[in-house]
Amino acid sequence: MCRESLTPIITYCDQGLNSKIIRYGILLLIVVAILFKVHLIFCLNINWDEFYYLSLVHSYLRGEDIDPLQSFHVHFFSWLPSIFCNEINQIIVARCLMCLLSVGSGILVYKIGGIYLSKEGSLFSALCYFSFSNIMLHGSSFRMDPVCSFLFLASLYLILGKPHSYKGAIIAGVMTGCSIMVTIKSLLYLLPIALIYVINVLSSSSKKGVIKHAAVFGAVLLLTLTLLYGYHIFSLSAAETTRDNAASQSRSSYTAGSLKTISFPRLGDIFSKMFLENVFFPRFSVFQATVMDNLIIWVSLVSGLMSAIKKILKKSDKFLKLCQLIPVLLLLLTVIFYRNAWPYYYVFIMPPLFIFCGMLIDDILIFTKATKSIFLWQNIGVLFLSIAVFLSMMKIYAQRNSDEMITQRRMVKLVHQIFPEATPYIDAFSMISSYPKVGIFMSTWGMEDYIKRNTPIFRELIIKHHPVFLIGNRSCIHPKNMDSQKIKSGHRPLKEDAEVIKQNYVKHWGSLYVAGKEFEFKDSAHATRFEVLIPGVYTIEAGDAVTINGIKYPPKSQIMLESKDYDLSVKNIPIKVTLRWGKNLFRPEASSYSKMVYPLR
Repeated sequence: MCRESLTPIITYCDQGLNSKIIRYGILLLIVVAILFKVHLIFCLNINWDEFYYLSLVHSYLRGEDIDPLQSFHVHFFSWLPSIFCNEINQIIVARCLMCLLSVGSGILVYKIGGIYLSKEGSLFSALCYFSFSNIMLHGSSFRMDPVCSFLFLASLYLILGKPHSYKGAIIAGVMTGCSIMVTIKSLLYLLPIALIYVINVLSSSSKKGVIKHAAVFGAVLLLTLTLLYGYHIFSLSAAETTRDNAASQSRSSYTAGSLKTISFPRLGDIFSKMFLENVFFPRFSVFQATVMDNLIIWVSLVSGLMSAIKKILKKSDKFLKLCQLIPVLLLLLTVIFYRNAWPYYYVFIMPPLFIFCGMLIDDILIFTKATKSIFLWQNIGVLFLSIAVFLSMMKIYAQRNSDEMITQRRMVKLVHQIFPEATPYIDAFSMISSYPKVGIFMSTWGMEDYIKRNTPIFRELIIKHHPVFLIGNRSCIHPKNMDSQKIKSGHRPLKEDAEVIKQNYVKHWGSLYVAGKEFEFKDSAHATRFEVLIPGVYTIEAGDAVTINGIKYPPKSQIMLESKDYDLSVKNIPIKVTLRWGKNLFRPEASSYSKMVYPLR
């Protein structure tokens, strides 16, 4: 008995048990892939932007002035700090929610596939989604890409599957507006959506209905953006004026500045930075790695795309319907120009492209329709390809299924143990998100802007905010590594900033440094003069007594130092003297430290 698929684009013979074997087989692989994905939530190291996104939530709750651009998520996650006091646990909870959205995106890939493909083809598209390495590793990260991907797929399903439903247009408009508020790069979604509407007009017998659908979508989108942006600005302004003034000033004005609105010139600068840096394919190495890690999926995608193009060129009865999917390819083309096309960016652009993978499955089903051994060939062809995709995912999972958060957990726990109250600090990515960070956000973009300004900042920031500890979670801020020639010249801190950091912080544990001074007396030197930028009680660590401003102090003495110059001298040399901020701060054994507090992946 023959049946049509969800649409008349393909037709093949349903062999009953044969179809069930294929469907249940692929579905089983999808379920296992989801379970692996859930496990990785608790294993993968927390990336820099996950800490950063969490820090925006805490900054909002402290009433600090934050940039209205890229910060709308603070309204959805303002409850996180009340669940756990530990940043690692907060991010894991947020990851679990992102995982739910990722599963929802996989379901939407299946549902959109159902508009064009058989159930087998749609299931294979979903399997490719869950098995794609970038989605496996980053699809549940506490970034905004999983949110926007889900919202875009939901909008796409409503536009493609319900082209005459005004209710669908309203919901799609709201979702797309929310996506743009979450991250400005969601504007990239608008061009494919606009082209899909154009194709729908050309292929529909009720052109006026589609045009009205597009008009409703556009009007609701603009209204949603206006209302949400107004609410966001009002909320940020209210938080800034009602919170304690001291808390609102704890963050560096260099980092955030006064509350600002989104202007067209500013959007133009951002667009220019993202797309017009005169670098062709800026992240080609990332794309190359993505292809090699998912070679079978890419071959399936390209094969399905070629099949779709072939049908379009033949101008079959449904060639305009197939044309609806072609605009989503524009998202993939953005990697040629987009400077931030890092691995997580593929979570944002790839999901709708997996529909083309399902077209390859349907081609196999159509091909085996004319053979005598339909049952055998359908099972061998489709299941073999599905298992091959699953095994490629298993390889990635096997490489990353160990606990990569061990040192991060220890670092966050140690900081909260040593500094139980919110304390200003310096790091690259706001790792202790619940505490006020001093300094710039040290992403590649942030460092490039900092180098371009060519203005030292850290001496002034240290004098003003007194950050008493520093986490060297990137080489450019690590006192022992910031001069390394391995750091790109455009990401190395200015000489003046590097010196002030090295002179005012001492190693405490691993990549954790605290305010302090280190002196090594040898040869004939017995005295030195030093400046204190961070006032407080300091503990003297030395093998013999030292003299500070004429007063003799035995080892382990505690002395109150103010922000001024001091004279220090010793009697016997050689000797090493350390002045460490705090009263005998707790220090774990060195053996409990593993080198990388923040592995960049």
